Amino acid sequence: EYIYKERENGLLEKIAIRKRPGTVGICAAIMNKYHVDAVPHLICGGFSREETENALIDLQFLGIDNVLALRGDSIKTEATFKPHA
Repeated sequence: EYIYKERENGLLEKIAIRKRPGTVGICAAIMNKYHVDAVPHLICGGFSREETENALIDLQFLGIDNVLALRGDSIKTEATFKPHA
């Protein structure tokens, strides 16, 4: 999967994203296998409002209601944190 980041000069930079299990899947697996509460960490800095809401809806559907939502750090190639529009 790839994302495209707009640079200051107006050009787009193609960035590859490594696929791995997400927070929702990992928390569901922990809860089902070990029967303990899981506290997912949502790094919301690169999420849109809709993506954040979708993740929270998925977690609620699975009965996960203890969530740690974080802004997150800036992208390594960025000097400062720039929130999603």
